[in-house]
Amino acid sequence: MGNIGNRRNNFIDLIKFFACIFITNSHCMYLNPLFKLGGGWGNAIFFAVSGFLLGGVTSNIRSWLLRRWNRLLPLTILMTIISLITYGIYQYSAYYHITRFWFVIAILIYYVPFYYVDRCNNGYVIGILLHILFYICIYMMSDKDTFFVELGGLSFFKVYFYFIIMLIGGLVKRTIYKTKYPNPAWCVLTGGFGFIIWFFEYYNIKVLNRYFEWQFLIHLGMTIFGTSVLIWALSMNEKYSDWTIPKIINVIASSTLEIYLVQITVIPVLNKLKYPLTIIVFWAVALFGGVLLHYLYDKILYNVGKRRK
Repeated sequence: MGNIGNRRNNFIDLIKFFACIFITNSHCMYLNPLFKLGGGWGNAIFFAVSGFLLGGVTSNIRSWLLRRWNRLLPLTILMTIISLITYGIYQYSAYYHITRFWFVIAILIYYVPFYYVDRCNNGYVIGILLHILFYICIYMMSDKDTFFVELGGLSFFKVYFYFIIMLIGGLVKRTIYKTKYPNPAWCVLTGGFGFIIWFFEYYNIKVLNRYFEWQFLIHLGMTIFGTSVLIWALSMNEKYSDWTIPKIINVIASSTLEIYLVQITVIPVLNKLKYPLTIIVFWAVALFGGVLLHYLYDKILYNVGKRRK
């Protein structure tokens, strides 16, 4: 959600909306190679926002984890079952069905270390420094002759990397209210700088087939971009707290998990359609199906469960 305290932050919802659009567009590449970019930017925004919204834990780990798991696991299991029924258990391996939802698995992996980092004194500083140290060690031991930092699915290095953006989001939650909000224009400049860093290395690798040893710049650019977008949203909310956005943006921002699960599930089926119909149907099914799934879960099943307590 885009809530800060009891007040909804529409700018958080706005950047979550665009992150959802970026990621959905990148998944279109499985239907047509022309659609490919956007996934990394969207992931960086999502993990930064997730860290920010999760930061400031006050409950014990059991109740905190149960609340998170109740949000993620039932829907993920449901869509996995639908995937198995639709495509056949033996047509694809179990690993294929599980790793297709790598984003959810990554979040589940992050929860426990994030909890303890958030609860410890100076936890974020220590956690970020240790993460960078291990990142350097892993990077130095890796073979940079092949493109490895953005492997698809549940790849170790990708999952390991995005955790630092989540930690930075939590650090922002801990410190942003103790400092003066930066001018949103500075956030735009630093976000643009992060994008330029990313583009420089990505272009050199993908187009010019060189500078493989500088692949860490892709991750550095994403980190700067995602953090800058988050701080921009917070700074804009400080300046324009009464600003409103179309309700559909709030709805899509609240349904990002379900939209992600739906689109990953339907991609193999839509491959049978012809371009551009396949792209049009994909967007319609992903957005409408995700919003509907969110409504059914949050407004019906979740509320029924609360009434029974």
